[in-house]
Amino acid sequence: MQNILDTGSYFGRLISKKDLPRVILSETSYHPYTQLPVHYHENFYICYVLRGAYSETYSQTKINCLQGDIIIHPKHLEHSNMFNDKGGTCFNIELDDGMQKEINELKMHRFQVFGSRYAQLRATVHKVYKEYRSYDEFSPTIIEGLLLETIGYSAREAHSRSSPYWLKKAEEIIHESRYSMISLSFIAAQLNISSSHLAREFKKAAGITIGEYIQSIKIQQACERLKKNTSIMDVALEFGYSDQSHFTRSFKKVVGLTPKRYQALNK
Repeated sequence: MQNILDTGSYFGRLISKKDLPRVILSETSYHPYTQLPVHYHENFYICYVLRGAYSETYSQTKINCLQGDIIIHPKHLEHSNMFNDKGGTCFNIELDDGMQKEINELKMHRFQVFGSRYAQLRATVHKVYKEYRSYDEFSPTIIEGLLLETIGYSAREAHSRSSPYWLKKAEEIIHESRYSMISLSFIAAQLNISSSHLAREFKKAAGITIGEYIQSIKIQQACERLKKNTSIMDVALEFGYSDQSHFTRSFKKVVGLTPKRYQALNK
């Protein structure tokens, strides 16, 4: 069953919330190993990871979201989340239809994750959070100005790393191939570009290396096999890992849980 979260609604424990003109701000916390089902939100929102870490899966892609990261969610984007062994706390900035004009004009329609190297964007979002925590009668005006800056910075950074024409084809090759056999040089040859160019431009456009992307796809598929109670060793071999310990290390790095723990939670 599809989970649709109405305006201002989130999974997890609600710590605090403020409804302002054109925006809803909230802080939510999540226990260790919390798994959120596939869902989407009625409005565009920005998540600022205050503490902890989690993996987020959307459109068959799994992304690690770490403390300090800023995640842009277009409205109606289906995704699921899995928190690691430390749980997490998130600051949510949800924009209503009153700010949809700015979002549309800046073409903010893609899922985006901005990590530690986006210092200016992170500093602006952190100012929003500080204003939220020290709220007074001047805060609504200050917060709205900061949010316009945030949207502008996000759009600029997204534009600067816009996808080259061949990125979609590279993703298709990865999904269609046996993940354990595919290599950077093989993909580059299929696209008729150099391996170094592929590696550099893929990281710039996707925010992760092509190796990390392939690993995330492998682990995502491994999760599905583990849910069917397939033995961990069989899953490791199926996806090209030399032994179970290698698979366990890779799996925990992406999911935040060992395969054994994940399988136990999904029986």
